[in-house]
Amino acid sequence: MHARKFRISDAAEVARMHRNTIRFVNSKDYPQKQIKIWADRTSAKRFRNSIDMFYRFVAVDNGKIVGYGDFKKEGELAGLYVHKEYQGKGAGYLLLKKLEESAKQKGIKKFYMYSTITAKDFYKMHGYRIVRKTKFSIKNQKLIVYYMEKKLR
Repeated sequence: MHARKFRISDAAEVARMHRNTIRFVNSKDYPQKQIKIWADRTSAKRFRNSIDMFYRFVAVDNGKIVGYGDFKKEGELAGLYVHKEYQGKGAGYLLLKKLEESAKQKGIKKFYMYSTITAKDFYKMHGYRIVRKTKFSIKNQKLIVYYMEKKLR
């Protein structure tokens, strides 16, 4: 397994993996109504159109995209999702390490994010601290999330 920069040609595969991760992994922590609205907003077009807004990487195993992660230039870790069959197998850590290294090279001193309930313990295990519990709005739904931070050394 390795991590590489996201390519426009990855958009459909990343969108599919992202939707399925929400539906099959995040669904254990969020109500079905929230899962549907959250998953339905993901599309290949959205990934293609946002390419200039993010530094984005994918985790690849035997030619298959098994995860993606991205961050904004001001230091917001915007997303990190891993395929349901690759949970706990190192893809998330591989991507997180790649994102943090890339951010440090760009002079970013701190990452911050709005973590899902599902991912909160993963981030805590990798040095992120919870600043506060809050809510993230998607359409008419308010999802419980955790604002977290980590100083990048």
